[in-house]
Amino acid sequence: MSQSYLSENNFIEREKKILLFLSFLIMLCSGTIYSYSIFRKVLESFLNISSYQSAVPFKILLLCFALSMPLGGWLIEKKGIKKVYFLGALALSASWILSSFSKSFETFSLFYGFLGGIGVGLIYGVPLKIASLLYPDRKGLTSGIVLAGFGLSAFINSYLLKKLIINFGISKAFFSYGLMFLVIFSLIGLKIKEIPKTEEDLNSKTYDLNDIFKKIEFYSLYIMMASACFVSLASVSFTAGYFIDVFSFSGERAAFLVSMFALFNTAGRPIYGWISDKIGIKKAILLTAVSYFLAGAGGLYYGKSYYAALSFFSVLWFTLGGWLAIAPSATIKLFGLAHYSKIYGIVYTSYGLGGFAGIAYSSLTGYDFFFKASAICAAIICALSFTVKKEE
Repeated sequence: MSQSYLSENNFIEREKKILLFLSFLIMLCSGTIYSYSIFRKVLESFLNISSYQSAVPFKILLLCFALSMPLGGWLIEKKGIKKVYFLGALALSASWILSSFSKSFETFSLFYGFLGGIGVGLIYGVPLKIASLLYPDRKGLTSGIVLAGFGLSAFINSYLLKKLIINFGISKAFFSYGLMFLVIFSLIGLKIKEIPKTEEDLNSKTYDLNDIFKKIEFYSLYIMMASACFVSLASVSFTAGYFIDVFSFSGERAAFLVSMFALFNTAGRPIYGWISDKIGIKKAILLTAVSYFLAGAGGLYYGKSYYAALSFFSVLWFTLGGWLAIAPSATIKLFGLAHYSKIYGIVYTSYGLGGFAGIAYSSLTGYDFFFKASAICAAIICALSFTVKKEE
């Protein structure tokens, strides 16, 4: 049988590339949730709420996103890719449309935070599952390419969504986005299909949920992912503030710089995915540990140098993107593909826990304490990487 076929169901090369692009597009739409900072100030004025209150819907969204990931993984295995895709797409589109009618803090938190978080949590695993099946020998790269859509979304929407809000107001902008997503997701759904596993995947050793809790690799991967997100998500949360405080940037100039760092985050996903395919998961993880250590040391000793700050923040954003590609690839290579969606759903909760802890820590301490924590997390990741078994 020709190598251009994925299996006996005759998935030709062209069809695989179309599915990979559609998976990228799903992530591009879903990642719009991270554009929250674009309309946060407008929302405060529109709903007459405080800065503290305006942070609540996004926190609810992130919490529901992380907690619904295991549910999404379980449903993918039980009901299949297509049904979970439409369920997540409907919830996500509805969250934008219903949010456009919100006139109170409570209803906006319910529709944007709760419903939107569940929608993203359900749909997030679908393109990752598709990517893992399309090119068995390039799982890291394909996952990274798909995940780049999620990272690129905030950069694109920093212009498009802002323009709609300025010209038409926040309610019409939200309704337009919800309607746009409903149409795009419906069209993509016409091409989404169940993909059979390859013979290699069917014959590979796999683990179920009961098995992984007995494996040291699972706990190591979970702690390493949490440590990486502790550092990176904390740095993401205060990047603009750092350049405003240390280098007297204006808010607008700092926001532009953050959008540039977002491109590093996007690039880190396919690049680290490719690296993990080429040199293995363990070496890719060690590379992230070195990156975090150098960024922490750079912040401690050269934090007042503008060009040094550009360098170590670029590394922090880039490496966060890297971990978002390494984690799904590592889950497959360590525990097999049979129950990948369920297992990665659990692994992904470390993203929320690590990020929450990192943001809380950085908000209570100074920049120097954060950079010290970065070096400590690098040491933790480095030590635990040696518990990861060597890939075949």
